[in-house]
Amino acid sequence: MSMEQKDKEQLEQLIASEKYQQILDRLCSMIDMVFEEEMPNFTVLNYTHKALKDAGITLDEIVPVALADDHFLNFTILKMDYIKSGKTMYFNKDFLIRNMIEFYFLKTNVKALPDYLKKVGLKGKYVTSLKKWFTEATNTELVAAVSTHLKELKEKRERAEDMPTQTATLKDWERLSSIYPKLTKQVLKDFDEYNVVTAGIPLAEIFQKSQDLDVTFSQELTLFFQHIGELRLEGVEIRFTDLYTDEFNGKDYLVLGEFWKYGDGDKLLYAPDTQQILCFAHEYAKPKVIKQADTMTEFVEKKLVTYLKS
Repeated sequence: MSMEQKDKEQLEQLIASEKYQQILDRLCSMIDMVFEEEMPNFTVLNYTHKALKDAGITLDEIVPVALADDHFLNFTILKMDYIKSGKTMYFNKDFLIRNMIEFYFLKTNVKALPDYLKKVGLKGKYVTSLKKWFTEATNTELVAAVSTHLKELKEKRERAEDMPTQTATLKDWERLSSIYPKLTKQVLKDFDEYNVVTAGIPLAEIFQKSQDLDVTFSQELTLFFQHIGELRLEGVEIRFTDLYTDEFNGKDYLVLGEFWKYGDGDKLLYAPDTQQILCFAHEYAKPKVIKQADTMTEFVEKKLVTYLKS
């Protein structure tokens, strides 16, 4: 579906507008994004034009709803920082329009959002993340929380500059496949721009982290971090640099990250005494810790793969 010249000119006028450029500038200052200086070419703009057609809406409809709403910037910051995963990324200037489409549906007709995402090739579960970012960005009771979150994101990026993350290479994927064949096959099957898999952590650093946290890592948990420094998939997030300990229902656990099996933001836990992997279902009427697997390998190759398939 190729766009006409008038549609191309309308897209270019929006991208060149003062308000649009102000938002791009704010994004660059807040989360270290980099944009191509040149206007996107016809092929790139045609992709955005198709997204508008798939959504069944026009620029005249989404511009007043998105660009005129100060909350749109917060929504975009939260979404793009998640996608970036702390690393500098390069974007064409037109990318913001697809965020505007999502914001438009979230604000005016959220029931139509899943159908649009399906048409553009995104999974239905992505709606959950979009709703979460929209709520954080627009709910007046959470304005302070959003500001705090953005401050934490900035501080985390500054710390990350001293500990750069290494993207997984072909050899890393080959090694990972030999250890976790089912996970590797599933991840590569649906891998997209929102997913992150990074190279493993040196054994000495894993042992040091274990000592710093005063937690004994099982052989299988150590093996996982030897091959994966960070795993970020839909509803799953494990990052070695962010490990910490906390108490849940009166017992101490190592918090590995998040696993949204029962609700958004559920924590993924490791029990040092039993070496089991568990999940804290915080949205239950009575929040509880639920066992997922007896070992980290069982969790990765069975529970996690089954979750991703669903």
